[in-house]
Amino acid sequence: EFPLFAQGTLSGVEGVRVMQLVEDDRIVAILPEELRATMLGLDLGPLDPGNARQIRTGRPIVTGPIELREGGLGLLFRQQLPQRPGFPDLVTIILDVPTLVREARIPDARSGLRFELLRNGTTWFGGDPRGSTVLPETLSVSIENNRWQLLASPVDGWAPLARDHAERF
Repeated sequence: EFPLFAQGTLSGVEGVRVMQLVEDDRIVAILPEELRATMLGLDLGPLDPGNARQIRTGRPIVTGPIELREGGLGLLFRQQLPQRPGFPDLVTIILDVPTLVREARIPDARSGLRFELLRNGTTWFGGDPRGSTVLPETLSVSIENNRWQLLASPVDGWAPLARDHAERF
């Protein structure tokens, strides 16, 4: 059933890059097909030892954004499957961060806002290569025990935004 489900998801949801079935920390099935040669049988335990206990809780686990082995930036969604002898115990869906950001229209100038997501001073998406003289609003976010900063500011600065609201008032 996995190939049909995975192929349907990969073709129908633009941001989904990879789907995996994992058994005892090894990838036992993966789509798209071109990843089979390099990823099938890969032992994920040494690559991600901290999440092994969390995954076994039965709750969905989100990891990332991380640099993917396949290239680019992604989020890993993992869900433990019901335990059945001879069946995989985990499904992993890898989502493409730039696609998610584009679909959410986060860096879209039409929104009138500039967004930036930072961790340890490194910008993961958004931002303005020219920099900004506008002091952004900052929100602290915790994702999987990692601290992130989400910054937002109006593309044209605060004055036009305040003037627009004052005129409407």
